[in-house]
Amino acid sequence: MASKRNALGELLVGLQRLERDPPPPLAAHPKDALDAIRSATLFGSIIPMLKAEASAIRHDLLMLENVRAKLQHEKQQLQISLASLNEARHDLELLRKRKQEIVLKTRGDLAEEKARTAALAKKAKNLQQLLKQIAEEKLRAAKRLKDEKIKQEIARQARINRPKIAFSRSKGLLDLPATGAKLHEFHEKNRVGQTTQGIFIATRKQAQVTSPVDGVVEFAGEFRSYGQLLIVNAGEGYHVLLAGLGKIDVNTGQQLRAGEPVGQMGRTAARATLIAATVDDPRPVLYIEFRKQGRPIDPAPWWRDNRKEARK
Repeated sequence: MASKRNALGELLVGLQRLERDPPPPLAAHPKDALDAIRSATLFGSIIPMLKAEASAIRHDLLMLENVRAKLQHEKQQLQISLASLNEARHDLELLRKRKQEIVLKTRGDLAEEKARTAALAKKAKNLQQLLKQIAEEKLRAAKRLKDEKIKQEIARQARINRPKIAFSRSKGLLDLPATGAKLHEFHEKNRVGQTTQGIFIATRKQAQVTSPVDGVVEFAGEFRSYGQLLIVNAGEGYHVLLAGLGKIDVNTGQQLRAGEPVGQMGRTAARATLIAATVDDPRPVLYIEFRKQGRPIDPAPWWRDNRKEARK
């Protein structure tokens, strides 16, 4: 409409002049009759054009009004969805805090467990060594238990916390721990030429991270170039490692269920970690690694429907 403004303005000015100074009737001088014929011819060619232009403008205005109404409706729906999401996050945070309170009340040794694993992390030179030291420490702790009642309580807790489905039988049943775009699969060459031992998922800022499996937290905290690292013992010699988180909300020794929130991603990429060195992406990146008896394995068969890409 803006591009046609000048042409339409000139046309309207011309029509107004014809209206103020119309041509004489045909009964006048032959010269006047010629002017009348010319004017009629001019009007005959202009009127259809004006009608077509007016129809096109009405159509454009109607389309614009529809677009505006649709945008307004979508804005309202977005506000409703955001309010619902914030409410759900608030409820989830309350549930997480409540569980933490229960865990702290019923498991007074969590602080000791966390300090113990932090000490192991300082001594370990790599993940392989860290997992080995954790396993050895568990064996030493088991040998120190002489009280039969304590052993019975541990057995009872083990029965309660036993995974609903054995990890080896859960292939094709696990959900990815975060929504995002998959950057690297297992055993691919990364940007520095190294072979990946897990998968990399670029997430949105502060994305929720959940545990993909039932299990027990064996380590939660900073570990060398991995940054914030979470190790979940899934049983049968399997471990699930999640790295690159901005915040971890669970503690060492805590029992987890698949789908339970364990932390959040940060606002930006974790530049100080090994993940940033291997993936050139400005978004927060979650690293997922599966291990069996301490050795990395391909996690692809475990994801639901054997998905090769993360959810967009």
